[in-house]
Amino acid sequence: MESNFDFTYGQAFYNNLVEAEKYCLTIPELSGWKARRALEQIVHKSYASHPLLSIPREGRKKHYTIGELIYLECFEELMHDTDVGIFNKWDTARDLANSATHESSGKKLAQFNDKEAVRLLGLLRDVLEWFYVNVLDNHDTIPVFNKDLLPIKLPEEMVEEEYLAKFQSQEEEHIKQLETLRQEMESERANMLSEFQSQVEEPEPEFLDVGLTEQTGLIWGRVYLNFKYLENPFYAVKYFQNEGGAKEKLLISKGRYQQSDFYKMFLEKTPGCAVNAVLAGTFDEMNLVLKFDKRRFGTPSLLLQKLIQEVSAKMKDKNRQMDELAQQDKLNEEFDFFGSYYKVKHVGYRNLLTVKRKEQTAVSYDALVIMINPGGSYPLNSDDFQDKVPLDAEKTRLVPCSPDSTQYQICRLMNLRGWSFVAVINLFDICDTDSRNVFERYISDKSLLEESIFHSDRRNELDGLLTELSEASPVIMAWGMNESGFSIKKQIFNKVLVPSGREMFGWTKPGKEFHYYHPYPRGEENQWIRNEWPAKIHGQLQTLKSD
Repeated sequence: MESNFDFTYGQAFYNNLVEAEKYCLTIPELSGWKARRALEQIVHKSYASHPLLSIPREGRKKHYTIGELIYLECFEELMHDTDVGIFNKWDTARDLANSATHESSGKKLAQFNDKEAVRLLGLLRDVLEWFYVNVLDNHDTIPVFNKDLLPIKLPEEMVEEEYLAKFQSQEEEHIKQLETLRQEMESERANMLSEFQSQVEEPEPEFLDVGLTEQTGLIWGRVYLNFKYLENPFYAVKYFQNEGGAKEKLLISKGRYQQSDFYKMFLEKTPGCAVNAVLAGTFDEMNLVLKFDKRRFGTPSLLLQKLIQEVSAKMKDKNRQMDELAQQDKLNEEFDFFGSYYKVKHVGYRNLLTVKRKEQTAVSYDALVIMINPGGSYPLNSDDFQDKVPLDAEKTRLVPCSPDSTQYQICRLMNLRGWSFVAVINLFDICDTDSRNVFERYISDKSLLEESIFHSDRRNELDGLLTELSEASPVIMAWGMNESGFSIKKQIFNKVLVPSGREMFGWTKPGKEFHYYHPYPRGEENQWIRNEWPAKIHGQLQTLKSD
């Protein structure tokens, strides 16, 4: 059957778009839900693919909403500079999609009807046109939206399970969609590197030529820079924007500046200038800004110097991210990841994670790693959560799960040590992306501490795990530096871990007793910890008797 979204075939959001179209006139709420999933995938892929878009890594959040992402400054600027009207379409599509999916106190916020579903699909088509041109650099013609293609009847076999999933399994499906998108992004980025070599110098941008535009009316002139990076053409723009005072702006996009619409809008422009000539001041008499503003806001030579520095930093950061993704692909080929998951009242928990080298038959763990909680960990199949309560003696089965940055750190340590099999447990079983919320949960309600494998009533479960360690296997503490959990960490350390007789290791710092660095702490300021954690623990473990 022909679809308005056939042009997206092969993309991660294709299935959601087709499903949204299929139910548009018959079950508009389901259509809106599917459309929202597609919109979420489009915005995440925009951040993954465009060099100027970057999701903040610091702070408490791990997952951002669509609204938070499109309102980030870098996203708004990109849309403003490429298509002034496209932001309203993004925002309206988000509002419509939310009205189809959000609930308050068990009641719908608003009735989402078929007319709104049709409007939402039309907006998605316009959003995708902008996405293909400005993110994927694909200028193929996209057909206009055709309402006649919308089915007026349900398929003979209405997928009741899928419809009920909107109300029963939103969280599991959401995580699964994001994981699929993450794997696709990793694959696309890894393909940009023919082969990962950790010792090879980072590639540098190749700066080709410069374009200059002079002030036109109230619009200040700009400095454009064509460059190549990893054999792909890009251009960068240094310009000013009046936001309660002039503010320097940077835009990086695919292609060449001579083809950009906002380069053509200037009457006075000078393309094809040699980079060295502009840096030498040859064009400093040009009026990018009014003459009395030059001293404050810079000449072409000064602006180009800044532009080159910023482009180099931006592209190196992108390259570092691609290198890390390439490493992760390699680790996925070496290791298998399994977890033991259960669910209580729709809340997910994990009581054990194992990391095992592929095609190894080891039955004893080489080490036990203890962290705070499983974060956003989920099994690959959302149906693999077992219904039980923490104190059930029944053992949950191990199922495949998706690794995250923290688990890759465990893999790196295993490679340094030559280990084949490692177990990971947590102070608390609950899957929550914010450890501060986790500590507050148990400090405020002591009865919930049964959700910890270190609870006295779960001692048999912990003892059984310890018997699966080899005789010389160490215990590695990596539960983070959060001060609010001090008393809990101290109690577990002294009353459970010390009596076990195991050698214990962990990277801490003076004055931070019972706190140990997490293998992958968030925030740019913690990049050095992420870089050094595997080698730091490896150095401590050199004292093991077996070495």
